[in-house]
Amino acid sequence: MSKNPLISCSHISYSIKDHEILRDISFSVFPGEVIALVGPNGVGKSTLLKIIAQKYSGEVDAIYDSFGGKIEISPKSIISYFPQEIPIIHKEVIVKEYVKAIEIKSLEKLGLNKDILEKRIGDLSGGEKSKINLLKIKMTEANIYILDEPTNNLDSRGIEYLESIIKDSKNKAFIIISHDRQLLENFADKIVDIDWHTRNSYIYPGPFSTYMGLRKQRIENEWQRYNEYLNKKDSLKHALQEKKQWSEKGEKGPKKTDNDKMAAGNMKDWSGKILGRSVKNAQKKIEELEVVERPKEILSISYPIPMDDRSGDLVFELKNVEIKRGTKNIGPISLKIQFGDRLIILGNNGSGKTTLIKIMLNKLTPSNGEVHAGSRINIGYLPQESELNDDLIIDMIKDLDQDKETDFRKLLNNFGITKEEMKKSGEELSPGERSRFALASIIARRPNCLILDEPTNHLDIFALDFLEEALKTYNGTVIIISHDRYFLNKLGGYKIFNL
Repeated sequence: MSKNPLISCSHISYSIKDHEILRDISFSVFPGEVIALVGPNGVGKSTLLKIIAQKYSGEVDAIYDSFGGKIEISPKSIISYFPQEIPIIHKEVIVKEYVKAIEIKSLEKLGLNKDILEKRIGDLSGGEKSKINLLKIKMTEANIYILDEPTNNLDSRGIEYLESIIKDSKNKAFIIISHDRQLLENFADKIVDIDWHTRNSYIYPGPFSTYMGLRKQRIENEWQRYNEYLNKKDSLKHALQEKKQWSEKGEKGPKKTDNDKMAAGNMKDWSGKILGRSVKNAQKKIEELEVVERPKEILSISYPIPMDDRSGDLVFELKNVEIKRGTKNIGPISLKIQFGDRLIILGNNGSGKTTLIKIMLNKLTPSNGEVHAGSRINIGYLPQESELNDDLIIDMIKDLDQDKETDFRKLLNNFGITKEEMKKSGEELSPGERSRFALASIIARRPNCLILDEPTNHLDIFALDFLEEALKTYNGTVIIISHDRYFLNKLGGYKIFNL
């Protein structure tokens, strides 16, 4: 690997008015490296990529007036930047004009029909746009590819195609934002973790599993240092209190005769000065003690998902269910789910996975067929999109009965959501807090059936780690939709239902 970086970012900071986005971000990119940017939604990852891309094009100084730090780009660098979505200025462009010289074999690999070439970009679905972007990446000549969430809306064929691009790009560098942990496990050489609370960066070696282990160790070390500080502070305060008590006793002392007073006067003055100095020294030690702030990141916890009464043996049964949406028909689907079943629903984009879940939940009515739900079903549902609104968290908690409210408050506290955060609205919570609240709200209801629709889309690393461990000991019914290979690989003994 070359000793000279293609890109070097030093102490990057950026604010919008009084809102700090990035504070102190530093990392370098070398030929052949795959750099992954990770951190919760809203932490500034996409902004950072945009800043680098616009620095390359010479626009950063004009656009970002509150930009600080230094970005050095090698003269040998040819950067190709792909944002999360195809820019709206291309919506009227025909696909074959947007991506020139497309190979029909490439379309087949991605599961696309050749008639897509005649469509406008604006008429494509989210999954189709993501796949067309992959073709654009493949056809673009560069030695640094900046990819912002390239796995969004991709099915397994799309992810395999992206991985083949990375694998075949010898000596080319990639800076990637992605929630696909298996992609990062397979390819990330270095992981830049942007912290939500400090807006600083921590750099770890890849792959993803190594990063997770080192990150966990860092957080444990921070908590150990903080607890040692608290113990030391308490010890010094206890010693100070004892010295003050001795000083007060020395000043009062027992009643004495005049002769005793005269004889003991000098000794009292001497001992009083000693005790006074001792008290001052103890106070000085407390004042000089290096303050260690309470870590913002929370430690991993083990907490089983509780379950009230089990449901009946039958949970859901679908008989010849059909779903008609425009010109597209889904089904007929016949499916029987028993209590304790663990089911993963797989399928390409647009195959109807979320629609199927909504039919089970009686949120949608099928065009044909029958749907039967069993008895005593208590569902914990995590939708694909967050349903938190501007209601206060404290008011949402009060909707639960007293026992469950107590459990919920304890769980939120374990998840690092304090009493102060509980006074916020759903929209005011950080992305990490929102994902933990969503998970805690499910657990507090003690469900006997979990339905999780793409849980890795909006759960942060802490919440995902907790969920993966908790599912191992959960005894109820579990129904999951997910494309996340890393997540699915951690789940054992699940049945597969392909749509």
